Amino acid sequence: MKKRYPIKLQLLSSLLLLSGIAHAQAPTLTASGVNYLTGSTLNYTTASVQYSPGASGANVTWNFSSMNANGFSNSFDIVYANTTPKASVFSSSNIAAKDGSDSYEYYKTSNSALQCYGNYVLGTETLLLTNPEDRLRFPFTYNNTYTDSWAGQLTSTATTFITKRSGNTTVTADAYGTLILPGATYTNTLRIKYVQAYSDTINMSGIPFVYIYNVNTYAWYKEGLRYPLASISNIITTVQGQPFGNAYSYAYVNSTTGVNDIVSNISAAQVYPNPASNALTIDFNATQNKNVVFTLVDATGRTVLVRNINALEGKNIIKEDVSALSNGLYFAQLHIDGNLASSNKITIFK
Repeated sequence: MKKRYPIKLQLLSSLLLLSGIAHAQAPTLTASGVNYLTGSTLNYTTASVQYSPGASGANVTWNFSSMNANGFSNSFDIVYANTTPKASVFSSSNIAAKDGSDSYEYYKTSNSALQCYGNYVLGTETLLLTNPEDRLRFPFTYNNTYTDSWAGQLTSTATTFITKRSGNTTVTADAYGTLILPGATYTNTLRIKYVQAYSDTINMSGIPFVYIYNVNTYAWYKEGLRYPLASISNIITTVQGQPFGNAYSYAYVNSTTGVNDIVSNISAAQVYPNPASNALTIDFNATQNKNVVFTLVDATGRTVLVRNINALEGKNIIKEDVSALSNGLYFAQLHIDGNLASSNKITIFK
């Protein structure tokens, strides 16, 4: 099922003693820790059974360990917007989430916000938001909230009519705590509640038809991981004032490595340029002095390059010669204490 708005991205926890009780400090999402990066792939599973989003508030534990029941898997690749079929239409975007080979959702990343400019489904429809939707503003932490108005138009090859779309999205960080998913547990996650209210207006021979959508979505994020770890959505549709449908959607990110808080030692990891020819730059932030291992793994799973990095607290930039490697697809990975901390897909082309 194509999602028009897939909702569709860390801090070290510290303890505060308040009235003799220890509480974990609320995490904050930043542009460098949450914005999508090209070359990365998001693998996720949808579930066909209904789940409650659980409680709001501080230090909550959400147990979705059974969410994979009867689910199916899919993936998104994050690519440069200017490499896509509709690059000229979405000229304000800099990246796109590619769903298979026939669907793209367009974004603009910046230090202040992650903005959605719409989507394109190959050969069928194009949604262009001339006033984009702010999916997240930065920095963002517990109890932060804002409301954003957005608008655009939808064109379809199935009809000559143009659909005008406009709406409002209220975004609130309503909870933080521990998220338990099949195969992994994530501490210091921040839950974002999205309340969308938008309408589609189609003028058919002078008669306006109005579709109204009300969407509630809960999405869990962890600073340093550039995607929602899980999401639960409900959409209610009315047509010409009459109830038309009520649908649910549940999804979570596939994980079998049990990342936990390993990623807390590294954030904002980037490997560029992509594609590369002779050299790679490895760019990341470290929360402490730490030994980090950089590896390149080819498409067959063979490790072709290993480099030990004595990372210092703060920003680290390392150059790596790849001129001897063959053209092809590789996975650039950073490891801490034998555990995978980040992975980016890159291409070497000479």
